[in-house]
Amino acid sequence: GGGRALTLKAAREFIDELYASKARHDERCAQDAKLLRETVEQHLYSYLNTKYGLKQLITRDVDACLDAVRRFSAEDNDVATFGAILRNEVDEPFRLVQLQLKEAVRALLTAHLKGRHPHKSDAQVASSVLAKTRGVVQEEEWRDVVLYMYAPEDAALLLSRLAQKAAALAADSPPRGGGGGAAGGG
Repeated sequence: GGGRALTLKAAREFIDELYASKARHDERCAQDAKLLRETVEQHLYSYLNTKYGLKQLITRDVDACLDAVRRFSAEDNDVATFGAILRNEVDEPFRLVQLQLKEAVRALLTAHLKGRHPHKSDAQVASSVLAKTRGVVQEEEWRDVVLYMYAPEDAALLLSRLAQKAAALAADSPPRGGGGGAAGGG
């Protein structure tokens, strides 16, 4: 009893707070050799212990966090990455590489849309990019981004996987016009 379910937004906010707290802890560790660095999992407990100091509240929030990771990993890449870091499946700095990758994709998508729609204002293009990163990116758009970002062999493999994913998504959902999209995510 006493459990609570986090929304996706609340889960992302909690994860961001935890990462920020972990970064501050790591900074203190760099300045004081007596302090031990913690894994993200260890820091989850020490962060909540500092926040509440009550075992019952710590357990409630850990359970809510793990439940949110289970529920939202399939639809949200940042939550999935957090879960993988928590389980020590990927190194912690991976999330920073992922952040750089997202920014590069956003910049390439912006350049693509500006090239396709030179008459649109920067604000209109930025709005389109935001909508696309939260929804559907057309095949021509994601194809251009992948071809620009990756070596030919890697691009071929990624394009094949993305085409399979897009086909599976198209088969699962009713037609919405335009076709050829792939789900965005963060």
